[in-house]
Amino acid sequence: MAVKASTTATKALAVLDAVARNQPIGVSDLARFLYEDKGTVQRMLVTLAEEGWIKSDGAQRTKWSVTHRLRLLADISCGESDIMAIARPCLETLRDASGETVSLVLNDGHRFIVADVAESDALLRAAPRIGMEVPGPISASSLAVLPYLPLARQSGILGHEPTADDKGLIEMVRETGFAIHESQRNGETVSIAAAVQERTGAPIAIIVLTAPQARLNQAQRVAMGRQVSEAAQSLSWAQAGPVFAKGKLP
Repeated sequence: MAVKASTTATKALAVLDAVARNQPIGVSDLARFLYEDKGTVQRMLVTLAEEGWIKSDGAQRTKWSVTHRLRLLADISCGESDIMAIARPCLETLRDASGETVSLVLNDGHRFIVADVAESDALLRAAPRIGMEVPGPISASSLAVLPYLPLARQSGILGHEPTADDKGLIEMVRETGFAIHESQRNGETVSIAAAVQERTGAPIAIIVLTAPQARLNQAQRVAMGRQVSEAAQSLSWAQAGPVFAKGKLP
């Protein structure tokens, strides 16, 4: 007996394809583009957003764009993206120098997705999976980008307007150039992260070093933080070209 195709899945894929081809686009324009009921399109959009395939701009008249998740799938099947290709040697160099696992993380709205991993050879090591979402809202990845985002984006990531404590952490990251965060979710690990910036100073990726907490004392964490920050700055210069003068990132 032949299995029937799912009309719901077909509509959801049509909405995803239309968003990708016309982004940013609002629900009314999408409905007209697809000759579909506006309510149906809205439900598909909400579902796709909840699953991390698309994101809204947060404006009153919401417009939708695809997230890096779609691009990551394309990268897996069709080769690495520019930032991933440029970043890979940087990740491996930092992994070899530190002996710890180093990842490239991309930010999609309020989500942080692991895009590439240079895994440590140590017997006891952290091993994030490519494509996994970094648990939040507070993580080394989120803390690393907060100083370079407007208040609305900061609030969206945190789930609230930055408190006095949040502002203190943000300022510390701004001053040092890196964020340190301990986690108990997948064993006791510590992550050290720094933002990779584009020409405007906006963060486009994060380099994250992750290790068992017991292996790094406070002095070692700070020393590795400087290494992670230097690696992120080098990657910023590499992808942005001569616009950045060394030591003069925004």
